[in-house]
Amino acid sequence: MNKYSRSSQIVFFIGSSLVVMSVTLSSYGIATVTPRLLSAFDAMQHYTLTSLMASIGMLLFLPVVGKLIDTVGRRPMLIIGTIITLASSVAAGLAPNFVFFLVMRALITVGSACLTPLPSASLPYVFERKQLPTVYGIQGAFLALGAFFGSTLAGWFADNGMMWMAVAYPGILACIGSAMMFVLCPTVERKAMPSIDIGGTVLIFLIVAPIMFVSSFGSSMGWTNPYILGGFLLLIVAFIAFIQVEKRSKSPLVDLKLFKNPAFSGALACTFLLVWYQTAMRNYVPLAVQNVMGMSATVSGSVQLPRSILNVIFPTFCGLWIAKNQKDRMWKGVAIAGLIVMVGNLCMSFITPDTTLMVFLVGLGVTGIAESFKQSALTPALQATLTTENMGSGMSLNSMMGSMGSAISASVFGVVYNAVCPDASVIGDLTRAINACFMMAAATGLIVAVLAFVFMRPKKTA
Repeated sequence: MNKYSRSSQIVFFIGSSLVVMSVTLSSYGIATVTPRLLSAFDAMQHYTLTSLMASIGMLLFLPVVGKLIDTVGRRPMLIIGTIITLASSVAAGLAPNFVFFLVMRALITVGSACLTPLPSASLPYVFERKQLPTVYGIQGAFLALGAFFGSTLAGWFADNGMMWMAVAYPGILACIGSAMMFVLCPTVERKAMPSIDIGGTVLIFLIVAPIMFVSSFGSSMGWTNPYILGGFLLLIVAFIAFIQVEKRSKSPLVDLKLFKNPAFSGALACTFLLVWYQTAMRNYVPLAVQNVMGMSATVSGSVQLPRSILNVIFPTFCGLWIAKNQKDRMWKGVAIAGLIVMVGNLCMSFITPDTTLMVFLVGLGVTGIAESFKQSALTPALQATLTTENMGSGMSLNSMMGSMGSAISASVFGVVYNAVCPDASVIGDLTRAINACFMMAAATGLIVAVLAFVFMRPKKTA
């Protein structure tokens, strides 16, 4: 039994939801105004690199944050994450040039890395396990609101000459949510301060750096260029070395023993893949609406409205449906989410300059239902495979897989985009590239459904 009263549970839930909502606001808001910012900086050729930087801080810092949550504590990480998020958001909104904006964009994700795992690592200590599907389902509504208002408000600010506010305002919401969480943060028995896995940290960087380099310059330099081939080689060697180092480390960044559980591995794979369509949605819907269809930033943000409405309505029902039979319905919820993602992205895979806005309203709208099933099913399914001793590290690893999915998907989408679109000023090239990215996002949804059936479905006993 937990020690929290009903009122305390509500306050903590609202605070944690505002924190995750602020991260979503920032992600979608910056994606909405990025085309205009890069055009002002005369840096549209670096669009792929910019989207990569949106994930890079998360990928590098989440493993370390997971350790710090279990040792330093939740409250210090809330303070650190909030300060970094607020400061870097304001600075990015006032960026005088592309390089400064790029650095601040990376710092925003560092702040997000501190904040993102805290709600999921804390809610199991505030609510009973049987309540979690409903809790995470309702929290999905806050994420939907973040996606909608992140795009819509950012577009409105940009269209009305307040570009700095379009980037900076999510940091304010993070402060409010963090304050509500800070007062009621669960006190969990801390482990002894672990030694720093310097080798693993260095190797994480050596894995991420080649991904950035190869995806950003592979198309322009040529895939057989010695530097590009060297990047691939470094990536492979660093990954193999990382596995070996983590096996021998007394305090690994990634506990490889967790992967022995097929349900845990399957859930992580689904987490990794279910962010791919979000990467496509954040980066290429604004590009399609603004640069292909010739509409405003406000309109490109408003297409999120049906998705947001459905993601506000459906989470509670999805959570209640799953809670009635968690063992059998959690995997089904994940599989349903994957199939809906496939359908929604297929709708957006055949756009032209004459395509009506309804295509995006429908295609994005149905993904609101997918997110409702994902929020209600995936995190509780993962937590069901963990114990109190490894809950923090397991959830941080889950957040890391989501961030890795964002970084790698941005790389892969970038490769496809650059390969299919040699000249972004040619509408035909741009259109074909965007369609190819949405087609790939649809394929990831189908893979998620297969993974849920094969690995997460309870095995029948004789």
